[in-house]
Amino acid sequence: EAQDKDGAWGGMDCLSRIRGYVEFARHHNFLSKKERLPLKLRSEKDPYYPGQVYANPAAAKCYALIPPNHSLLGGAVLNLGYLVDDTRGTGTFSQWASGRFLDPSIAASWAGPDATRPLFGFCGQLPGLSKQVFGGEISGEDREAAIRACTPDDSLEYPLYNNASQNTSLVRINLSASPHVGAALEPMVVLDAAVLSADGAGDQNGRWRTLPGFGDGTVPGMTRGGRAVLLIRSTQVGASDVEDLARNGVSCSRLPRAPDPPRALSSPVSGRGTPR
Repeated sequence: EAQDKDGAWGGMDCLSRIRGYVEFARHHNFLSKKERLPLKLRSEKDPYYPGQVYANPAAAKCYALIPPNHSLLGGAVLNLGYLVDDTRGTGTFSQWASGRFLDPSIAASWAGPDATRPLFGFCGQLPGLSKQVFGGEISGEDREAAIRACTPDDSLEYPLYNNASQNTSLVRINLSASPHVGAALEPMVVLDAAVLSADGAGDQNGRWRTLPGFGDGTVPGMTRGGRAVLLIRSTQVGASDVEDLARNGVSCSRLPRAPDPPRALSSPVSGRGTPR
């Protein structure tokens, strides 16, 4: 949705960034001089932004997307990963590891609202919404390394990583195992992204706010830490059990537990137990 004011996402600033990226891509041979940039626009309504907290009315999101081969990534990224939190009692976000990837029976016995039922084999955030994922081989054996590898630059949208629970799990997707899964997820590089939030984070008169981690001063397809980052369409992979899911290239494993914090030393006492 184009805006009529300079500085608004979709206005001249946004168009200038797209034009600047075309020159960047041609300079680095991602795009020939006669080739047009294959830009795709995607718009969504997200009731769980910011901070994955339910908002009514829903926040509007817009993305300007390009294929990975027109970015510094240089081509298709075959291994993707992201974290989910399986902590009970978090409403819509409860059982995202067990219910979606480890136990298909959880959905059948779900007692909560139907909209919160975990769909087995569902990769991404929620139906109809996109999700940031990270490229490359990500090991689930080192807890801190996995959390660093899957930490986005937009901390508002993904608060899980600031204080990951003991029930955090790593989802890995190998796109080479199933071409149809890759086609459904459609990993794309975000050239630009913005939000118009219902809580006033965006201008209610029609100005959009560029999402953290995108826009000026960023490199499309890369986090500030140099990790490949892409956007996928949230999709349910058809599978009957964990083994069937693995044959489609999708797996989920619990990260090692974080060390327990050291116990506080008791205060020195004297007499009959009165602290000094």
